[in-house]
Amino acid sequence: MRRICRAQDFVMVRRVVHHARAKDFLAADYSGITASATSLQRSSVPKTCIPPWAAPFPTMCHEQSRSRSSSSIGSEPSSSAARALASRIRKEGRAQTLRDDMTLRLRCQEDIVEEMRQQKLLWRPQDSTMIIAELGRASMWQTAMAVLAESHYESQVDTVLYNTTLKACAHGGRWEHVLRFLSTMNAYGLHPDRFTYNISMSACDRARKWERTLSLFDDMFAVGIAPDVVSYSNAISAASRASKWQSALSLMTAMRSQALEIDLIACNAAVSACGRAHCWQWALNLFCSLPELNATHPIRSDVITFNAVIDACGKGFQWRLALDLLSSMSQGSTSPNILTFNCAITACERQGLWDLALRVLQDAKKSGLRPRTDTYNAVISACAKVQEIAVVFKLLSEMQGLKVQIDVVTCNTVISASAEGRHWQWALQIMDDMRWHSIEPDLITYSSLITVLSRAELWQLAIEVLLTMQAEGLGANLIVFNTAMDACERAGQWTSAVDLLSRMSRSSLESDVITVSLAASACLRGGQWSCALGLLSDMSQRCLLPDAVAYAGMIWACEPSGLWPFALHLLNGFLITEPNSQAPDAQVAFSGAIGACKAGGRWEVTLSVLQLMQRYALVPNLVSCGAAAATLEVANRVPQTVQLYREQAACLGALRRSAGEFYVDVHRFPMELARAAVLAGMVDATLAGCPSLTVITGRGMHSEGGEPVLRPELFRWLRETLQLEAQLVGVGGSTELGRILVLL
Repeated sequence: MRRICRAQDFVMVRRVVHHARAKDFLAADYSGITASATSLQRSSVPKTCIPPWAAPFPTMCHEQSRSRSSSSIGSEPSSSAARALASRIRKEGRAQTLRDDMTLRLRCQEDIVEEMRQQKLLWRPQDSTMIIAELGRASMWQTAMAVLAESHYESQVDTVLYNTTLKACAHGGRWEHVLRFLSTMNAYGLHPDRFTYNISMSACDRARKWERTLSLFDDMFAVGIAPDVVSYSNAISAASRASKWQSALSLMTAMRSQALEIDLIACNAAVSACGRAHCWQWALNLFCSLPELNATHPIRSDVITFNAVIDACGKGFQWRLALDLLSSMSQGSTSPNILTFNCAITACERQGLWDLALRVLQDAKKSGLRPRTDTYNAVISACAKVQEIAVVFKLLSEMQGLKVQIDVVTCNTVISASAEGRHWQWALQIMDDMRWHSIEPDLITYSSLITVLSRAELWQLAIEVLLTMQAEGLGANLIVFNTAMDACERAGQWTSAVDLLSRMSRSSLESDVITVSLAASACLRGGQWSCALGLLSDMSQRCLLPDAVAYAGMIWACEPSGLWPFALHLLNGFLITEPNSQAPDAQVAFSGAIGACKAGGRWEVTLSVLQLMQRYALVPNLVSCGAAAATLEVANRVPQTVQLYREQAACLGALRRSAGEFYVDVHRFPMELARAAVLAGMVDATLAGCPSLTVITGRGMHSEGGEPVLRPELFRWLRETLQLEAQLVGVGGSTELGRILVLL
């Protein structure tokens, strides 16, 4: 007898009489089913073996077959030989070796079918039903299909036998086979019943095929079968997976209208549906109304219900409600499990409440629960959002101490946390540890690492990681290339930026506006304005127009090389693209143009740009005024510098008079603008007859490293350059020096 092996296992099949319709069934799509054959002599007559859904049997008379109800599975008497074989299947099906060894499974399958054939157990449908039911419990769905195939040849089949086979396939997770059996029942003259549809819906729902589940639910009405509680529960579960919370609630309403008793499974699925759709109010209302849904007896919520409603509150950013529900479980009769704590931790993580997330983690440990990988991942993510890097690595060490598995999500979260704090050494160490522990990096891992290196301005390492990523067969997407391009732009490495564009073209990746804009900015930082102009021309030919952010970035890139003509050209393009003067990038664009004029020493153009800002109703900020003051100071235009300060003094709010004393606050001012403010204050104080001027410089709290920068430079300028008598004084009698007293 020939055997055809399909569906990643050897499947025993039967011989059939060649029929004209067999060709249509054999031409069906058996996607994912592999064919392999072995030869076995059972008799002198060769038998062609195909799956049981392959062709109908002209010799079968299903009209004369004995009808059995689906509820009678196992209720009819079976032979002693069938019971003995079922007992042996139950014993052998529990053996782990049998489940893992393909050869043993095939041999066991052959023995079972051969024994049933020899003892004529295939002649009685109730015997075949009993054997198939036991095969389903033993996860031997292939053998169950083979028994059904032989039953087709040796005897007559009925709906109960098919339902039992469907249940065996559903238990093995073979929802495709379940649907194929369902579609062929009509071809054999069999009519699916409610039990058939419930099994099929359950198999599709477990496989997360919610479209098929809901379609089967609709088919029940089409064929005149009234759904029961199980049918509605499967449909509600499918609606939950599809985040169709309105459909889930409508199905529950239909159950009540048909006087069907709503069970807890349906309620949990409906609450989950509301949570997936971020409708936490509906989830909470349904949770509170559980005792009133059934007229006969109230529904008591279990831990699954609590998990669903806590998760819904977390997705709705209602972390207080989530923690209150968790606290109510501890006070009630329902004990939380680790998934409950995971939902509460995730609710805190979404809000960046890392301290509360840590507290919930400690409560889970006190409850005697062992935290899982996803538990720690949520806490680490909460700490990473607020840059608690030390806590992140402490939790990572704790996972290793408790032997909790560290997965790629854990490593990705830690690497992403290193990006904000510029801890690139730690990110590289995590990458090395991943390889040491055989954790395969994914696209997010490499992208996060390149981001860390980009922000640390380590463009060489960023490109090296990109090349390693491509060498390992992980195709870099547009985001990864843009991140590496940003590293080159920050360092002004225009040759590497252009090379990345070429690599993208060879990788069949189409560059976008961000990619080309970053490459052009890198060229401008490197003083290669002609190359940048060529890239902008290519963008125009491809109908890619830079947006306001791209224009502002390229304008700022003109400053290091002093390409003020190109900066003005880009500023004109920015104003055409973004005519709204109150756009958030307008101030950035004008400040970048003034900085480019400063680097080019064009003080006249600087004043023109300032006038253009006023024309667009833009108030120059400290960066713009500081760059303009620096340009005028380099050109030795002191009067224009003081005049610039006076024009902007009302907005800057630096000069004030109180109780006959003059104060000028240059806190956070650029040095050039601070000198202009002090000169203006000295003139006003002298004209008012005030003998001194108090200059407020601050104590350097906002300077890098906490050391004052403005105060010592300004003090040296007053005493050495202007040769004025100045002394450092405290604030309000404090010994901390934050002011300079200038005697006029």
